Amino acid sequence: MDIPPNAPEETPEIERSAAEPNQDQQAETTDSIDETAQTAAPERARWIDTLVWLASFLGVILAAALAVWFIRPLRYDVIGPPTATPQPPTSTPLPTNTPEPTATATQTPLPTPTAYPASSYLVPDGDAIYPALPGAIDAVILNDDRALTPVPDFANPQWSSSDIIASQLGFTPPSDGFHATYGNGSATWQMDVPLAPGFYEVHVLDTLNSSYGRLNFTLSLDGSPLMPVLGQPMVDYWSSQFEPVQTSDLWHSIGIYFIDRDGILAVNTTWQNLEGLEVVAVDRVALTRLPDSVYALLSELPRDRRTYIIDDAAAKIETNSTLVDENSTLAWGDRYQVMINPGTDAKATWTFQDPIPAGTVEVLVRIPEVNGDAQAAFRLIAGGTELQPTSGASPIQAIPAESSGKWLSLGTWDVPLGLGTRVMISVEMQGLDAGSGDLVVDALALMVAPTLE
Repeated sequence: MDIPPNAPEETPEIERSAAEPNQDQQAETTDSIDETAQTAAPERARWIDTLVWLASFLGVILAAALAVWFIRPLRYDVIGPPTATPQPPTSTPLPTNTPEPTATATQTPLPTPTAYPASSYLVPDGDAIYPALPGAIDAVILNDDRALTPVPDFANPQWSSSDIIASQLGFTPPSDGFHATYGNGSATWQMDVPLAPGFYEVHVLDTLNSSYGRLNFTLSLDGSPLMPVLGQPMVDYWSSQFEPVQTSDLWHSIGIYFIDRDGILAVNTTWQNLEGLEVVAVDRVALTRLPDSVYALLSELPRDRRTYIIDDAAAKIETNSTLVDENSTLAWGDRYQVMINPGTDAKATWTFQDPIPAGTVEVLVRIPEVNGDAQAAFRLIAGGTELQPTSGASPIQAIPAESSGKWLSLGTWDVPLGLGTRVMISVEMQGLDAGSGDLVVDALALMVAPTLE
């Protein structure tokens, strides 16, 4: 069969069918694809929505974490840490108070006092001291042959020993010799060891022979001056030729001193240009330790006047009643005497050894204790003349109970210059029948505002 020119070549049916589907098949395929697409699309959307939600959730968590991480330090910096919400307090039961036995106090040992070496000049028995030092239990005696440095030396011919003077004047030389001079010079008595701290009264010996006139003294501790807490560092030497007439060797107090540190004590006197009958005799210096209670007794006395004190150990006591010695730190020297139920015969007399300057005088007696209401009459005798008090209580009085442990003022007296610029004074206490009880004899103080020295 001829094929016309330009005629389309016919493709066999079977080939056309294999090469391209027919319309029914194409439509079926399209419907199948559309159905598959419609089924897959919702499933994919759900996964996408899930992923988006999950991403959003994670983002929120991450954002919150970052916010806490960044914002918390900033909040601490700006407003500080958050205040904890107060919780109601929990009641904690208190422990039971179980009593414990009081511990016994342990005695703390006191420090051992510093031991001071005994002086080679110590006289341990006060009764062996001549002349007697009233009330002294013991004393340090600085003698002219051991503890004295004279200027000039005793080898100088201006000095005369007591042996030479005794041979010239015809008297028995004393067992403890002395040296005397009319020339200028000085004398220094010095301790060999330090004295223990405390109060000391210093006495200078006035020899019966070859001493007359006034000497001033100075005390020092390792060269530093010491001032008396009571008394004056001065001595008016007596004489057997003038009033008051000297009949024996005498001790003169040059004051009470307080030693509060270690050191070597020295006592010095210097003289020059002696006149008339003046003569210097150097012999002994005595140091007596006083109880520490003396400080309290002295502090109770006014300090605006010159004060002189004489103890009962130097008083003259006359009584037929019982006389008892007592000890008390409220008494001068820690000791006093008591006349038990005294009558009119009971009498005590305090006589000051050295003359007292004329002037207004106040008299005080020390009363360690009061027992009963015994009465006594007090009298002041100056230069042998009884004077009447110018102020204060009557010289006849009971000892009031409130005066126990104190100084009792008896009033004031005026000692006139007509009796002399310096006058011997004594005070008498006479027992009376009125009242009952004991009369105490302790120290007596004289406080003077001198009219003229």
